[in-house]
Amino acid sequence: MPIRRTKSVAIILIGRSFLKPALAAFTAVAFVFLIATAAHAEQIIRHFDSRVFITKDGRLDVSETIVMDFGDEMRHGIRRTIPVKYQTKRGTYKTPTRVTAVTADGAAATYSQSTEFNNLIIKIGDGDRLITGKHTYKIHYLVARAINFFDNQPEVYWNATGNETPFPIERATAEFILPAGVSASDVKAKCFRGSQGSREEGTFSIGDNQVSFQTSDLAAMQGLTFVLRLPKGSVTIDDTSELMWWLMDWWPALFTPWLVLALVLTNWWVNGRDPANAYLAGVGWNPPKELSPAEVGTLIDESCDMADIVSTLVDLASRGYLKIKQLKTNVFFFSNTDYQFTKTDPPANATALKPFEQTFLIGVFATGQSVRLSDLKYNFYSYLPSLRNQIYSSLTDNHYFVTDPEKCRLLYQTIGTVVMFVGVASFFLSAAWAVGVGISGLIILLSSSAMPARTTKGVDACRQAVGFKRFVQKAEKDRIRVLAKDDPTIFGRLLPYAMVLGAADQWANSFHDLLTQPPDWYEPSDWGTPNFTFSSTNFVNDLGDGMRTCASTFVSTPPAPTSASDGAAGGFSGFDGGGGGFGGGGFS
Repeated sequence: MPIRRTKSVAIILIGRSFLKPALAAFTAVAFVFLIATAAHAEQIIRHFDSRVFITKDGRLDVSETIVMDFGDEMRHGIRRTIPVKYQTKRGTYKTPTRVTAVTADGAAATYSQSTEFNNLIIKIGDGDRLITGKHTYKIHYLVARAINFFDNQPEVYWNATGNETPFPIERATAEFILPAGVSASDVKAKCFRGSQGSREEGTFSIGDNQVSFQTSDLAAMQGLTFVLRLPKGSVTIDDTSELMWWLMDWWPALFTPWLVLALVLTNWWVNGRDPANAYLAGVGWNPPKELSPAEVGTLIDESCDMADIVSTLVDLASRGYLKIKQLKTNVFFFSNTDYQFTKTDPPANATALKPFEQTFLIGVFATGQSVRLSDLKYNFYSYLPSLRNQIYSSLTDNHYFVTDPEKCRLLYQTIGTVVMFVGVASFFLSAAWAVGVGISGLIILLSSSAMPARTTKGVDACRQAVGFKRFVQKAEKDRIRVLAKDDPTIFGRLLPYAMVLGAADQWANSFHDLLTQPPDWYEPSDWGTPNFTFSSTNFVNDLGDGMRTCASTFVSTPPAPTSASDGAAGGFSGFDGGGGGFGGGGFS
């Protein structure tokens, strides 16, 4: 215990030894703070007076007189802040403001102007000269677009002093000169005093040709706002000015999309345009030999569609890699058609398979050497992304396309989507920019389909395919008869090319009465029956129906599992609120 008491006493003595200097230091700091506060408190606006009238072209002509008392504070002058840009529900609303004259103590003043964020900043004073005491400043400026119209009635909603002044205002007055021909009985007026949005009303009086507003003892960050509703026709603004002001607000929505469109077109001209017209072709007897039907279909429209992929089934069958058998069952008045695919050993002279063709066969015969089309439902879809990628890669790697068409489209689609998202996200900052950026993103997005480009080699192959299509559409019967005699397999061999080129019906009609049996790779459901007769037209129609069934089957995906719990502008009126409106800002 004695030891503990000794320690306690020592701590107290040490505390007392430091207490007096700390207390003295605290007292000195507090004294300095009070002196500084008192000096700042001496700064006050003795009188703020504003005189406003409407010019013939619809602008507000504003004259301000500020009697500033700096007390003992050493200052270079004052800084007047005037808002010139407002964010409304309709977007950014600008009020072009032009300063015409500035004086200090009755003489022309040294001042500078700058724009910071949404405000016009007027700095009045000499940077090389310090002043104290009372000084009188006068500022004259013109403000456009500071008049709102409600049912064609002009309204002036003006924050005369602003609410950003860190000094109290001893007395504030504002005088509005009525337009010629407007009587006091035609005017509706209100006056507000206090902080931003305050509904506390000040006093005003209406004379023969003016309305006077006044208040006193405004604290720091408080101000005087007035609102006047004038009769119809008392203020007119010409259409040219309205148009120019509207363009000033909405130019991003108009010019940004045009600029982006110009850049997109330039980029397409340089990077997305084919070296020549790929569809300017004559008549050719054969499609491109080095390309499969799926590749030809993809090259023609720069897109790998299901029709292109399904054509691979017929092409591989015609080349000896599989056989197709039609299965048809009839139950009462209904019939059901299915197809059986049987994998075969290709002949010795069969052409080698490309990577996407190998993938196709793996996908079809994943469960055995013989499958039905109905068995592929919910199973084949997983191979489609690889098939498309391999077809695009085959054409790109062999220099038919400048770049992978799918990746090219995806790039522009991604950029366009991101730009559109930025436009939507910026709506709360600026409706004009939101519209302009949003439309620009849409332009980029829509341009994605035009950006893939063929090479010279690709254009030549495309022309050859188009030439074959024209041959199919215009071929004479005698010419087809000669070709069929020279090559009995020509019908089935070139049928998948005609299919992807949209000329399968014409190809079938060309062989009408020339063929008596189907290709050896296809067996109709009534094959071998006594009443069987072969028609190339009916065959193509049946095969077309089958290929459409294949397309819907190949893309089918398993249904999602279900849960047991699933069940079934500047148009703000001063008569609707407190202090605010145009004008405002403050002094510092």
